[in-house]
Amino acid sequence: MKYLTLNESATFDVNPYLTKPIDLGFVPSKQLINNFDQSGYSLSKLEIMYHKKNGVLLDESGSGVSSRRYWYHEDPAKLEGAILNHGYLFQRRAYKDEALDELLEWGKSNPIVFKLAKVKPKWGIDFSMDWVDKEGNVCEVFHYEWDSFALDPVLEAKEKIEALVERTDWDDMGKQVLNKKDEWYHLPFFEQSDWKCRFFGLPPEEFKMVTWN
Repeated sequence: MKYLTLNESATFDVNPYLTKPIDLGFVPSKQLINNFDQSGYSLSKLEIMYHKKNGVLLDESGSGVSSRRYWYHEDPAKLEGAILNHGYLFQRRAYKDEALDELLEWGKSNPIVFKLAKVKPKWGIDFSMDWVDKEGNVCEVFHYEWDSFALDPVLEAKEKIEALVERTDWDDMGKQVLNKKDEWYHLPFFEQSDWKCRFFGLPPEEFKMVTWN
């Protein structure tokens, strides 16, 4: 357990709105909104502009830009057994006031802009623990995502996972999950998730919620 460190400074922003306009001087092109992530937290180029204009710190590492915070860190010297894949706090912001007015006006000329205008606030947690060993075994020990359009349920889920992480010997639990692989490895994705949630004494995951009004 000691190889995992909780980042106590990682918190959610209770204000989920972007209010300042970006004043482009022209109607945004379709290319600025390409690959819009309607169910997750990755941001399009136009969304990134709004976040930066409103002073929101973004994580630009990895596969996509998002407003995420590193929830847990792992000792970099740990190379086998239970290995932290990631631990993040996520947030998807919506638009109001002058920022929303700007989007609604642009939407009259380019309706794709309404994808931003119709976003509603969303918060989420994501904790993932894997297993690797010198015998060549690799598996996902535990992966828990929980999203909500209200902050309080996510804070409750966050507390549950933090309590679980604190009391769990992950190397021991990783061995147990691996030894029980015949019970879960053949199951489809969501059924595997449900099996592991039951094994760890948690309710099922709640995620991939489409973020539009």
